[in-house]
Amino acid sequence: MGGTASSASGATPSAEVQSRLVKGEATRLDGEHPRALYTVAVGQHMSCGEESIDASSEVPWHSHWDSEEVLRCTAGTGKIYVGEQEADFLPGVSVLVPKGVPHRILNLSSSDQLWLSWTLSPPLQAQQFQAERNSVTS
Repeated sequence: MGGTASSASGATPSAEVQSRLVKGEATRLDGEHPRALYTVAVGQHMSCGEESIDASSEVPWHSHWDSEEVLRCTAGTGKIYVGEQEADFLPGVSVLVPKGVPHRILNLSSSDQLWLSWTLSPPLQAQQFQAERNSVTS
């Protein structure tokens, strides 16, 4: 079904974490780029989820080779990079990321989380989720 996410390290989460993602349970990613996934829903034609990025953290550069992605900021103050383009990522802003284009999201706040929702089509399966240089904890 959908494409895989690429990252520098390609760290694949454990079966337990994959199960938690599919069930929509909060899944904490600690390490160099701390953040949390709160909902992951996978359908026949798309997958979607919500994510919070810790203060001064980021979603590091990555690509989805077989999927387009729509990212929408729901709270906080950030920057989004799509390829060589840069834009403010503020509540209400939506960005379309084409297939295979590297992208990154920075939380510019030193005290508040940045919240976003994402949708991928075709869907990215939970077992294809990869986190760059992060350890996964409960």
